[in-house]
Amino acid sequence: MPLAARMRPRDFGEFVGQAGVVGEQSVLRRALSRGDAPSLILWGPPGTGKTTLGRLIASALRARFSALSAVTSGVADLRREVEEAQRALRQEGRRTVLFVDELHRFSRSQQDAILPHVEAGTVRFIGATTENPSFSVNNALLSRCQVVALSSLDDQAMGILIDRAIADAGRGLARLSCRLTPEGRAALIRHAGGDARTALNVLELAASAAAPAADGSREIGEGATEISGDVPEHARAGVLGPVDGVPEPHDPLAGSDLAGNDRPAPLRGADLVEQLEGAARRAAVQRAAQGADGAGDARSHVGAGGGDHPGGERRGVEPVVDGGDEVALQRLSVLGRRRLPGQ
Repeated sequence: MPLAARMRPRDFGEFVGQAGVVGEQSVLRRALSRGDAPSLILWGPPGTGKTTLGRLIASALRARFSALSAVTSGVADLRREVEEAQRALRQEGRRTVLFVDELHRFSRSQQDAILPHVEAGTVRFIGATTENPSFSVNNALLSRCQVVALSSLDDQAMGILIDRAIADAGRGLARLSCRLTPEGRAALIRHAGGDARTALNVLELAASAAAPAADGSREIGEGATEISGDVPEHARAGVLGPVDGVPEPHDPLAGSDLAGNDRPAPLRGADLVEQLEGAARRAAVQRAAQGADGAGDARSHVGAGGGDHPGGERRGVEPVVDGGDEVALQRLSVLGRRRLPGQ
């Protein structure tokens, strides 16, 4: 079993990060203390604890935990799990938490299949997604769930997870007598970019690759953790950076770098979506205008008295999509409508 799976928190006391969501005074923890919790959609980047949180909620409710992946499951799998949930409730009096990972991969009809069982209370539904639920989840399902936004782990939380894995004798790497240098620790945190799973996977690989010293200990330095090179700065910051072949749109308010070159500010969340959707609307208007203009050209060629305009003159159509819009539309086609918490 991978280190990341072995080190999965067993209770809320071991859960690191997301204090606003799982802290003792949070709404969720107070609801769980009363033996209940609403259906949830957990939205956040990979490695932020979505699956773990789903398991902990089921444990706190003393409920069955039934997990599906939207990548490999369909309506038949949902029906089977619901039937098992009904049996458990009827025969054992146990509730079921139905956890669906990668919820955004379900089609609209597949998401609709969940609705009646959430509405009837047959299951407590928890969906996990890295995509903005406003775009990827049916409104009907969205209205029956509370959306919980999880953020990438900060350096302090990442350090706690790494130190715990190094020191844990039962589930971690203590049996290998690993010693992580300060430089190696900093490099590992930098490389993981707020993803706990990545940090633990890289740590496990570095520990197994490290050569034992004469006393049997293994030193993990900076070089041992740089397996895949540095994570780009914009990725560590949780910002959508440049896409191959698609330059960043120019922002006159972005300032400049030390060399005096223009440096566009990275677009974040709502600003990015607003620009993309505005560009799409302007492009649609331009296509409609060009289509009408083309029809006028066709009429003028067949001798229809110069088309709609006296004397056969064409009135020019002002372009409504500028270079920035073209870039935005390219980004929309490459990135899709994707936003993560914190962007």
